[in-house]
Amino acid sequence: MSSVSASIPALKQYLTAAEALGVDTASILRSHGIAEQQLEDNGARISLARFEAIVIALISASGHPYFGLYASNHINPTMYASLGLISISAASLRACIELVPTYETLVGDMGHTELVERARWMEQIWHCQLDNTLARRHISEAVLASWFLYGKNMLGLEGDLCGVSFQHAAPDTELSEYQAVFSCVPRFQQTHTALHLPKDAMDKALPQANPALQESLIAHADQLLERLSPQKRTQGLEDIHRKMRQQLAQGQLSKDALADTLNISSRTLQRRFEEAGSSYQQALSHIRFELAKQLLRERVDSQSICQQLGFSEPRSFFRRFKQWSGMTTREFLKNENI
Repeated sequence: MSSVSASIPALKQYLTAAEALGVDTASILRSHGIAEQQLEDNGARISLARFEAIVIALISASGHPYFGLYASNHINPTMYASLGLISISAASLRACIELVPTYETLVGDMGHTELVERARWMEQIWHCQLDNTLARRHISEAVLASWFLYGKNMLGLEGDLCGVSFQHAAPDTELSEYQAVFSCVPRFQQTHTALHLPKDAMDKALPQANPALQESLIAHADQLLERLSPQKRTQGLEDIHRKMRQQLAQGQLSKDALADTLNISSRTLQRRFEEAGSSYQQALSHIRFELAKQLLRERVDSQSICQQLGFSEPRSFFRRFKQWSGMTTREFLKNENI
């Protein structure tokens, strides 16, 4: 199988929409080498290239000018696999969205999500990974509309969006269809494809929040992710390392604080390290060493380095650096200048 793929539940959303529009989906599946029995296995996946080709065929056969928007009406939690159930049990919208980058590959590799704070709103960006222009437009519209409707119908969110943006150009048809879905007209040909979320909605408690259930669901999702691809599981650990570097630079790093930032328990955090053959302390030591070398190269004074890396005094830092590198800081800088 290709290293990039899509889940059967993700494909089903577009098949269901096409069937409702009268498309003979069975013949399209056969022409792309997919037996209908394969759709019965929600754990199965197909290559991303095949997924894209099938969706293009469905869009073309439907003749629907807003196929992506229409497909968003056929979303349900099972189509998001474990990610759908994890999101329902999240404590807040922020907690829900921050979990998406780690687990969205369980749905498929069609794109990846990023949450960015702007001056007037939070931007939930979707970076589409598909190549075909037709597929990119309709799947991007389906993803954003599905997110929005999922938030309203499944998470119980209230209020209007601050806006919607798409990278693709506006269609030559009536834009009122977008107004009907998003309660606003999107801006087209923008830098990002994104929902603009009101900041005051980000940390409101979700009605279905269930920390104990989410903990169990995350443990199951971690197993699925490891089974799908050990490499992708490692990528999840890289996300943890990135958070650690950010917190260490702010002087706020602790195991419990890191777990809170990742919206998981300390036990789940420890399990993720163990599954990667590492530990929190090993990761912290590695990151401190890398930051120490960077700060030394930048000629930051030893007292400031101690404050940033959490050492009580320069002597403790110098001793630890010698253990890490086998060199004193002076020898390290001398070698760097060679």
